[in-house]
Amino acid sequence: MVKECLYCSRQFEAKKLGRPQKFCQPSCRGLHWKKRNPIKKRAHQAIHRIHRKKKPLQTCEQCGINGRVQAHHPDYKKPKEVKHLCISCHSALHPKRKRMAV
Repeated sequence: MVKECLYCSRQFEAKKLGRPQKFCQPSCRGLHWKKRNPIKKRAHQAIHRIHRKKKPLQTCEQCGINGRVQAHHPDYKKPKEVKHLCISCHSALHPKRKRMAV
């Protein structure tokens, strides 16, 4: 089935996956998200710049487990205020969040 990409309007052949494809390639999906979420994009970039200069905490601020952590923004308008949470604590804060296939 031929579809039109939501971001670049290019025609592409949609693969038969579980979820209907909306973008011709993963980069278009990312660019579309950045265009629709400028505040979140700036917050993510700010944290990325900080983590490049200084290594992030390796301990979850909620449960105290050591290991890989993720930055959680309680308020995107305050981009440098984040909680470092393990994957399970972070996903518990976003129970209805659905992962999109890339």
